[in-house]
Amino acid sequence: MKLINESYRGLSLVIRLNTDRLLVPVMIVAALTLAGWLLSLMPAV
Repeated sequence: MKLINESYRGLSLVIRLNTDRLLVPVMIVAALTLAGWLLSLMPAV
């Protein structure tokens, strides 16, 4: 039972780290896309 519990904690840590590594680039791309879209709505000066 102890082995199962420790392996579950290790697996959840790996999943959490990989989620962060995936989420950061996705958020950067989303922010750049939103900024580009907002700038395209503004009239050219």
